[in-house]
Amino acid sequence: MAEEISDSELEVSLEENMLFGENGSKCFATSGDKNIDIFFSLLRSTNEAKLKSDIDEVYETTNEDDFKILFVLCFQTRDCRGGKGEKTISYKFFLHLFSKYPETACKLVHLFKEFGYFKDFITILEMIYEKPDF
Repeated sequence: MAEEISDSELEVSLEENMLFGENGSKCFATSGDKNIDIFFSLLRSTNEAKLKSDIDEVYETTNEDDFKILFVLCFQTRDCRGGKGEKTISYKFFLHLFSKYPETACKLVHLFKEFGYFKDFITILEMIYEKPDF
């Protein structure tokens, strides 16, 4: 049988999971699903170290669906026609995925021409050249 939680206990629990968002209003610190949290954090202002730690957390779950969702999120972030259209963060995201899943990343890199444009390949290669340890 489930334990009863009083309204005041629930209110305290919810309050602990709150923070102030971009516009100063209260919002939840996490959705409870790491992939959803990553989706909402993929912005130009995203801290690269935070992105890497979030991806690493999902990587450690070894759940195949989460693994697939990471690649979908990467290309949805780059998608300039129906997604976020973010270039740099999607490149960094992809390179970190490449460090974890090199075979899969090599098979999917061609999708950048579908979700972005051909110059994405050149930019990714430049990023590898400038910082090969991505």
